Amino acid sequence: MALFESSTQAKYWSLTPEDLSSVREQANRQAVQSRPPHPAPLSLEEEAIIRRHHERRILRFNRNNNLPDKLAATAITYFKRFFLHRSVMDYNPAAITLLSLYASSKVEEIVFDAQDLVARFDASVNGVAADTPLSEQPMSADGCSMRITADALLSTELWFLQQISFHLICYHPFKSLGIVREKLHVANVCGSGQKADDLLAGIILRAEHVVRRRALLCDLPLSNLPAVIAVAATIVGAKDAGGPDEKQLMPVLIGDNEHLTDRICAAVDVLRSLSDRTPENEASQVAQLEKKRKAVQKNINDPMSEEFKEMEREQLRQEDEKELERLKIFQEKLKRRAEAMLGHDAVDASNKKRKIET
Repeated sequence: MALFESSTQAKYWSLTPEDLSSVREQANRQAVQSRPPHPAPLSLEEEAIIRRHHERRILRFNRNNNLPDKLAATAITYFKRFFLHRSVMDYNPAAITLLSLYASSKVEEIVFDAQDLVARFDASVNGVAADTPLSEQPMSADGCSMRITADALLSTELWFLQQISFHLICYHPFKSLGIVREKLHVANVCGSGQKADDLLAGIILRAEHVVRRRALLCDLPLSNLPAVIAVAATIVGAKDAGGPDEKQLMPVLIGDNEHLTDRICAAVDVLRSLSDRTPENEASQVAQLEKKRKAVQKNINDPMSEEFKEMEREQLRQEDEKELERLKIFQEKLKRRAEAMLGHDAVDASNKKRKIET
């Protein structure tokens, strides 16, 4: 795997908080301007609530199926990248959630059959039995259940990968936490003995939880180095676990990278401002926002809609026609070349005959 500094994540998907706000404002503005004023479109804040809710659904799927953190982290990263330049008013986030998970499962080598993924997601997130017919599946409390077939997932997979520019390798803070643990262990920051070892283990476990429940659900993965997030999560986790304070940890964890101090402190502030808990009224709030979203959505942009599928069929038909036209031109060239060669051979044969007769 390439180093982070030379990765597509560093080159294309690492923005400043100001740039993130600007890009999202532009996406929301374009979506609003392309619609009539009634019904009312979604605000930036409302779009953020919907996106975060679907990211939590990915985490729920991961947790309920006992899957590795890297699967959810990569899926959420794909989801964030897709909606960085796009509005949830233009694309159904429930569909993008499943497509993100499906792509992530392949990249992280935790491969699901498309049918299995759909069934597991319905059962563990939407609360629908695997053998329930699509026509009989109830809408979930948050209004976000996606009635999707495995065929629909497979037919839109390539389209989704194109939308994220086939940038599939993702770097997450979990690996950096292993390095953090080693640094703290060598420096004896927690002391020595079994109690110290247990404290250090508790700090890292808490840091992993902070990454999982806070960092992945905010903008840090789009604006910071994985190592910075890992250090910030460790500082937050250490306080929660009753470990060393920030002043004791920073010199050990930063080392010669003092230029990252401000970024780490800013990330710590972000993580401390967030909560591990899902807001109690989120499901009902999202259900209302989902009704509002559906009232203004453009079905032609929804990969699960008939309009989108018809557009795809039309594009395929046009591509087939172009391919047939290219084949026809190629065949004509071959024909002319063959005729030219045959004509040349006929002239040579005639000349030889004349020489023999003379």
